[in-house]
Amino acid sequence: MTITLFGPTPDDRATDIIAALRATGTGVRVVWSATADPAPRHGTHPDDIVAADPKAQSHAWQRAAGTDVLLLGGVPGGADALRRATAAGKARSLHLWTDRADAVAEGSRSRKVRATWRRGLAASWRIDGIFAAGTRAAKSYAGVAGADTPVHVLPFVTAADVDPSSADRALPSAGGPPVFGLVQPARYLAGLATVLAALEHGAGAWRVELVGAGPAARALVTRSAAAAWVTIVDANDVADASPAPAHWSAQLVPYAATDHPWDLAIQRSMNSAIPVIAGAANDAVRDLVKDTRTGVVIPVERHEQAEAWAEAMQAVGDAAVSTALGRAAAEVAAELTPAIAARFLLDVLDEAARGRAGLGTRPASRSLVDNAWTAIRLRA
Repeated sequence: MTITLFGPTPDDRATDIIAALRATGTGVRVVWSATADPAPRHGTHPDDIVAADPKAQSHAWQRAAGTDVLLLGGVPGGADALRRATAAGKARSLHLWTDRADAVAEGSRSRKVRATWRRGLAASWRIDGIFAAGTRAAKSYAGVAGADTPVHVLPFVTAADVDPSSADRALPSAGGPPVFGLVQPARYLAGLATVLAALEHGAGAWRVELVGAGPAARALVTRSAAAAWVTIVDANDVADASPAPAHWSAQLVPYAATDHPWDLAIQRSMNSAIPVIAGAANDAVRDLVKDTRTGVVIPVERHEQAEAWAEAMQAVGDAAVSTALGRAAAEVAAELTPAIAARFLLDVLDEAARGRAGLGTRPASRSLVDNAWTAIRLRA
């Protein structure tokens, strides 16, 4: 089997699954429309190419004949839509792998392009299925994709930040204040302001470490009365993917009230048995963080309330609570590894290809997230 993946720019969210697919011996050719800055964590692969001009893209689509084609995100323009329609009949199978339908469609400022996108999905363009990054993303395709088009839940997953010793984490002693981490806070500036207000509300009961702070976050901290309780571990804008420190009681992911597509920050923490305190406005939070079981979820209506974050930090600051939540989080993350996701993807592609060839039926919609929670319930 050979997979050809087309995407706009290298997406770090997909690289671990791509690597896992290649580890199975599956051929994976990745075609990006443009380079990325910064470069992906995994660097480049001999089978990854950048086809920036129409001629190179046309050649890449021709080479995709007979392979399983995955279209990663993006809003197709007229030329791309035409190439997709032309190549659809020559592919072994054709799937879309993306975030919510509304997020993708609204990614274009052109109403004409957005209308083309939705009509294209409704007509299915001979699409054999859609891989949606999260349960909420899958639901967004109801009434948009063709009625007989299966929509599978395949989130972006990662093996990053796995710390084998994290199951026995050394939390601060009773004499020291609990420490919470916040990675790349520049992505959550509004949320960071709320967290700083929560620190003031707690009057120094907790400490926060910022990793990959960036100038905007540093400036916000400097102006805050809570600055004395904040430590900047890494001042760079981009935080390197390293294991979450074992002394963190939890990682804070303060999403603003607006919706966010699937974010790997959640699983990176869970991989290291670090629980998450996160705003609910993220597809990964909705699927992976079960309130008081694998972390704490701040409801959307309370995202901007410092008291809500202070209450959560107070609860998870207890070492026994943090340890229990972290172990449960790691159990969930263990069912969502890139290797498991790769097997899930290959099974669906193979069944879809047989259905397209008339050797079977299209696969019914299935969910990697549901599989993970089912496996955990069966072990309980």
